[in-house]
Amino acid sequence: MMVSALSLILVGALALTAGWCLVFNDSQGATKYGWAVQPQQIHLSWAVDHDNCMIITWNTLETTPTTTAILFENGTGPAIQASGSQSPLIENDVVSPQMSDMVWSALAMVGQVRFSGKRTQYVHRVNACGLKHSTRYSYKVGDSESGWSSTYQFTFKRHASLDSPLAFAVYGDLGDANSRSLAMIQNRIAQGSIDAVIHVGDFAYDLNDNGGRVGDDFMNDIQPISTAVPYMTCPGNHESNEDFNDYRERFSRSYSDDDEPRMWYSFNVHNIHFISLSTEVLFFGRREEQQAQYEWLESDLIRANSNRNQRPWIIAFGHRPPYCSNNNGDDCSKQDSVVRKGIAQSDGRRLFGFEDLLVQYSVDLAIWAHEHDYERLFPMADFELRKGEDDPYRNPMGPVHVVTGSAGCKEDHDGFVFPQPSWSAVRFADYGFSLMRVHNDSHLEWEQFSIDRGGIVADHFWLVQTRGRQK
Repeated sequence: MMVSALSLILVGALALTAGWCLVFNDSQGATKYGWAVQPQQIHLSWAVDHDNCMIITWNTLETTPTTTAILFENGTGPAIQASGSQSPLIENDVVSPQMSDMVWSALAMVGQVRFSGKRTQYVHRVNACGLKHSTRYSYKVGDSESGWSSTYQFTFKRHASLDSPLAFAVYGDLGDANSRSLAMIQNRIAQGSIDAVIHVGDFAYDLNDNGGRVGDDFMNDIQPISTAVPYMTCPGNHESNEDFNDYRERFSRSYSDDDEPRMWYSFNVHNIHFISLSTEVLFFGRREEQQAQYEWLESDLIRANSNRNQRPWIIAFGHRPPYCSNNNGDDCSKQDSVVRKGIAQSDGRRLFGFEDLLVQYSVDLAIWAHEHDYERLFPMADFELRKGEDDPYRNPMGPVHVVTGSAGCKEDHDGFVFPQPSWSAVRFADYGFSLMRVHNDSHLEWEQFSIDRGGIVADHFWLVQTRGRQK
């Protein structure tokens, strides 16, 4: 107690004589990434409602006079200048662990500490429209008064011809620490062999930690990827803090003129209809949210099926899988999985599960994460195998499920049950990520890279659909 009291007196005296004023404006972040108004955490995403637009999102630690992106076609011109909006991202901050509560209280008493328990930064969004397909753009973001970012480049390939297959890096559960797959993904992006990323939930571990600074570090870590290709997402359980506040604010999924960002959405890329689901609504959401997503999903699948002549592929992705052969007791390891069957009601019904709709409307591929490993299942529905003709994945009669949650995070791997179930085709607990190539209207190729084994292709299969699958 005497030591604490002495520390209290000394720190208080120093504060008074030196004129300390400890203001929590994230000087740490400003030092690491430049001035507080310098753009950071820059990332691209496809606009949901506008097929010739790219959303560019970035953060600053302080507000700026304007939010602007300038793009140059093929690196030189003509220039496109797009203006957007900025909104505050407010997070609970953490008192420094280096000082005792008594010291902080003393500094506050003498008026030398202003600490609200909140940390604010600003999320900027610009919707750059009028983009030409298969065209290379250089761009920078920021503000003429506060400063500009470096110049980045992307190729707008949302509706490009399939002279070469569209390639998507797919993974979930990538953390700021132990991000084992990040370097290989960055190299692939630099080589131009990936057209977009699908991150299937669980970011940074966690986005909100340390007043959001862990999320800041993560977003800056992925910036070599996310400035070059669209970074499409869905929420995971690690984003649940404060009603998914960080996820909702940091990731732009739509630029609609109406409501706030949704936790579920769909978008089209050439001959593919993608559906991003929130499995987390089933565990954290209110009943009206659960019902809204279910009803939206069915109506979206009805529309997608009516348009299958133009976009034959329907691919869904969400964080928690409906099936897995893990030994940790997670929802996917249970016969009556909530994601698969729905939420149990007092009258015995199960509501808002996904599987019935995925089967009824002939979803081709369902991608999941959450389990920190890789597992490919045979085509199935309600634990019944629905294999195809000569090959299980040639004209299958049910969705193909793939779990790819081993990109790397601080929680390490999950284990499996033994023996391996008959419906589980391939599984292993290597760090890695998936690469999906859509070659044409009938052939989709899937590879899983193992970081543990030097980046080799540890799993590979073709999903082939040569018959009409409209429902």
